Amino acid sequence: MILMNLKDKIHIFERKNHMKSLFFSMAAAFLMFFTLAIQAQPLNNPQKDLVLVISSEEGNNGIAVTYNEDKDLYYAAFGGNEFYPLEVFTSSGKNVYSEKIGFDARGLSYDKKTNCLYGNAYDDGGYFKIFLNDAGLPTGQMENIFTGMHQPTEQSGGFFDMKKKLVYFRNDATIYTYKFKTGTSVKQFDLTGISSREIENCVEYVVIYTGKKGYEFILVNYLSPKIYFFNKKGEYVSNVHIDYSDYMHDFFNLSYANDRLWIYSKDNRKWTGFKIF
Repeated sequence: MILMNLKDKIHIFERKNHMKSLFFSMAAAFLMFFTLAIQAQPLNNPQKDLVLVISSEEGNNGIAVTYNEDKDLYYAAFGGNEFYPLEVFTSSGKNVYSEKIGFDARGLSYDKKTNCLYGNAYDDGGYFKIFLNDAGLPTGQMENIFTGMHQPTEQSGGFFDMKKKLVYFRNDATIYTYKFKTGTSVKQFDLTGISSREIENCVEYVVIYTGKKGYEFILVNYLSPKIYFFNKKGEYVSNVHIDYSDYMHDFFNLSYANDRLWIYSKDNRKWTGFKIF
C-alpha cells in the first residue's frame, strides 16, 4: 500500500511538472506570437519624421535609401551613370559624405555581416559591392562581383537580402527572386488582390521588401498616394494612405529602410521618410 501510494505520488508529481512545463511553453509561444503580431502591424497614419537633403547637384533619379543600424547611418544613391553621387547621412539628417557611386546603380542594400553595400547595375552591369570603413563611410574600394543580365529587365532595381543570399526584383505585378551567389532566377510569383488599374498606378522599377512577417512586399500608388501591403506569397493584406504633398514620380525615386518608406523629390532634391511600422 505504501509502495502504491509512493508510485501514485511520483506519478502525480511528474504529471504536475509536465502540465507546468506545457503551460509555460504555451505561454511563451503565445507571447512570442503576440509580440510578432504587434511588431508587424503597419501604422494607420504614417508620419513624416526625417528628411535627407542631397548636397550634390548631379543625378536625377534617386534609386535607393538603405540603413546601417550599427552606425545609425543612411545611404542614398542615384542611378543614371557611375559619376552620380552616393551620399551618407546621420539619423538627424546631417550629410557626412558625398562622392561618385562608381556604378550605374539601380538598387542598393547594406549588409551588416560584411559591413558593405551591395547593389545591382543597369542592364547587364551585374552586381557590385562597395566597401565601408569602421565609421561606416565608403573607403573608395569597390568590386564588380559579376557582370551579365541577372535581373528581369534592364531598369530593374534590386533588394539584396544577404541573410538568405537572395535578391528580389519586381516587374509590373511579378516578384522575381535570384540567387546572390550565381545571379540565377529561382522563383517568381504575382502580387494579387488589387485591380490591374491600381497596379498600373504604382511606382515601377523598384521592389520594396520590408522583411516584416505578413507584410513582406509593398506597392505604392503614386496618384493617390497609397501603400499596398502583400505577404510573402504575394497575397494582398491591407493598405494605408500617406500624406505626401510633393509630386510623386511613376518610376524610381522610392525606397524602404529602417521601417520607413522613402520618397524622393526631384524638384526639391530630398528624400522624405515616412515611418510605416
